[in-house]
Amino acid sequence: MTTTNITLIRRPNKRAGRTSHYWTLKWSDSAGKTRYKSLGRDGVMSKTEAKKLLRARISDMGAGTVSRDKAAKLTVSRFLEMDRESMAATLKPSTLRTMEQAADHLAAAIGGDTMLAAVDWMHDGKLRKWLANPHVLNGQNLKGCSKATIRKTVATLRAIWSRGVKRRLVITNPFKDEKLPRTQARAKRIFATAEATAMVAAAPTLWWATFIRLAFTTGLRVGELLNLQWSDIHDDHVVVSAKRAGHFKIEGITYPVLPWS
Repeated sequence: MTTTNITLIRRPNKRAGRTSHYWTLKWSDSAGKTRYKSLGRDGVMSKTEAKKLLRARISDMGAGTVSRDKAAKLTVSRFLEMDRESMAATLKPSTLRTMEQAADHLAAAIGGDTMLAAVDWMHDGKLRKWLANPHVLNGQNLKGCSKATIRKTVATLRAIWSRGVKRRLVITNPFKDEKLPRTQARAKRIFATAEATAMVAAAPTLWWATFIRLAFTTGLRVGELLNLQWSDIHDDHVVVSAKRAGHFKIEGITYPVLPWS
């Protein structure tokens, strides 16, 4: 836990020629800039109540659940776009598409021009309700999303906001505390031996015949299968190993090696 120096002050506020005093928290952010957070007007809020909120803020900042920094002045759409740009080189295209879909859902549900600092737990609830009911997305009329889609969307946004907290763009993660609904896995389609044999018989090349046989007999994932080379396939076993992007030649034909780990 990090020791956090926050003080409680009684700060004057002059309006319409009249001065009121507000209980206010004062601290320094990570750049050394002084930050203030008003708690309530003296007389409406007691000093005891203000001290209770002070202790809570000290505890939250010390535990890292609340940032000492102020949220960046960004819209939700720009924040989501920046996150995708920063992760483009490290994530698979399918993952980036999932992030883009989640961003589209959130922007449509709460408004893409909503300021990032304003997003809180209520927007999480609004998003879930919007996803569960019929809605319009990118000009298309859609029926309510399945529980699995809602779970995936919220989980994706939770990860995006977590990165935002680490980058000090946002203070808290509004998607962090809500439990995600459990979903039943879809039944897997298992091909019968006769079906696999028919596919092998119809294969146009030895490559396809080998690919189908290996998929059926080993249970390897598609990514693992696509990265196999003939040198990986032996009489009684197959070697699955990480590979860098490259090329190899067989009988004068050049084939690509997809990067995989």
